[in-house]
Amino acid sequence: MSNMSLEDICNCIRVTKDSEWFVNRFEVSIEDMVSRFQDLIEEEQDILPFDLDMDVIPEEYEDR
Repeated sequence: MSNMSLEDICNCIRVTKDSEWFVNRFEVSIEDMVSRFQDLIEEEQDILPFDLDMDVIPEEYEDR
């Protein structure tokens, strides 16, 4: 066992690694990230369909 604290290890990861390394190292899936960040996805629900190239049907307004 290493004498490094968890805080030291976390700080080192923050400074020296990128998100791709983290995802590969800990085998994080898209499903994991979607579940974990669902609140952020919800906040951007209105603009994400455009970023995802989803077919977006404009809302029908009664006054048109």
